[in-house]
Amino acid sequence: MQAMDGVDPERVQALVEERRAWALGELARYERVRERLLDGGTEEEHLRESGRVGPYLTLLAGIAFEREHPLVRARPHGAARAARPRGPHRSGPRLS
Repeated sequence: MQAMDGVDPERVQALVEERRAWALGELARYERVRERLLDGGTEEEHLRESGRVGPYLTLLAGIAFEREHPLVRARPHGAARAARPRGPHRSGPRLS
């Protein structure tokens, strides 16, 4: 967190919120692609009947990645609050 010294907390919060919105949008896009690929069928049917399962598996990996992203899993503003300084400004000990 020392890298955050001197950074405007509101700016950090805005950037975190922007990144969270982007990650949620990416997850929604991946889910829409998944629904189009499944075309009303089940995942099991798709894996059994599709000639190419590699792209679907890659898509599933992308969905899993975005779902596990800390900003997606966090409540709105949660990560930004954690980045806010508490109490008087302290840079902490130097580890040199």
